[in-house]
Amino acid sequence: MFAASSFHELASARGDLLLSLYLPLHIGETGRREDPLRLKTLLTEARALAREEGHAARAIDAACEPLDHLIKEDGFWQDGGAGIALFADDGRVHTHRAAVAYDALAFVKNRFAVRPLLRDRVARARWLVLALSGNAARLFECTTTHEREMKLDLDLGELASQRE
Repeated sequence: MFAASSFHELASARGDLLLSLYLPLHIGETGRREDPLRLKTLLTEARALAREEGHAARAIDAACEPLDHLIKEDGFWQDGGAGIALFADDGRVHTHRAAVAYDALAFVKNRFAVRPLLRDRVARARWLVLALSGNAARLFECTTTHEREMKLDLDLGELASQRE
């Protein structure tokens, strides 16, 4: 997961031509063959969006060049994850591998599209729920996919009688 500082850096970045690409990843050998082709398709879409925004061909090629290199890097596709987010600006690429599969998205504006990253942050979130009823208390540790009761050695009836 992105650190809060990295997320803030991406969210506050501004420039003439910033690319955000989100790609769901396949698992296994099939993915290592298909996913580079899907990235290439997203890059083609990003180039078209940049042309529609009025950017010069030279600027578009410069922004997309680091991403073009990733298509051919075998090691890049073996790192795993359910989804990947790529952010390109001024020849730099920021990469984020996610536990959740993103919907395919190419976004070209003067800022990065960071909203889909929030879904990954929520998917990894944990919280506690304290349930009180009658003379009982139960504590649950929860995520978006499961909950687990944590043992509490607490009897509210006993506590109430001690206060009297």
